Amino acid sequence: MGGDLRPALPDAGHLAVGLDGTDGEVGDPDGLARLGVETESLVVLTADRLTAPASPPSGADVRPLTGDADWAQAAELRLACADEDEQGSAEHRLFVARKLAEDRRLCEAGYGAWFGAFVGGRLRSSAGLFTDGRGPARYQDVATHPGFRGRGYATSVVYEAGRWGLTQLRARTLVIVADPGHHAIRLYRALGFAGTERQVQLQRAPR
Repeated sequence: MGGDLRPALPDAGHLAVGLDGTDGEVGDPDGLARLGVETESLVVLTADRLTAPASPPSGADVRPLTGDADWAQAAELRLACADEDEQGSAEHRLFVARKLAEDRRLCEAGYGAWFGAFVGGRLRSSAGLFTDGRGPARYQDVATHPGFRGRGYATSVVYEAGRWGLTQLRARTLVIVADPGHHAIRLYRALGFAGTERQVQLQRAPR
């Protein structure tokens, strides 16, 4: 790998590129050094059926997002999960707004759904699940509010979204990508996911 990506993305402050491979190979170290990027190796986990959570949390309403109010709460949740410097960044807020608008468009077009765990009417955990109709359905952006982590909300969201995907989307394989060192991978394995591939991402933070 080498070259300069700036002509393709001249205004990008943050660079993130996924490598097309399955074995975790990162490529030429010299080329990566010239790009000034950091590498991240992730585990791709898949499942064709799910195991119900052993002890689902009580008092949570887990369902797909519907309407403007739900999606507004999704934006608030995503900002609450961001780093402190990103929370105050106008650029990041614009990115969140545009990304969620695209996620909502895909949901309303029938490509998937965005599930949330609502506690006392407030969205505390969420995740998307999308498919192109060819068999796999992939999760997107599993997130839980910092003040509500460790209570099983994300487990319920991933499980209910997966059940919906297997029945309503007619997905044959559920796909989720995780950091092998992050505690969330235990959550996914407990639901029946198993590692099948390695994925590499390259990132360069804004200067």
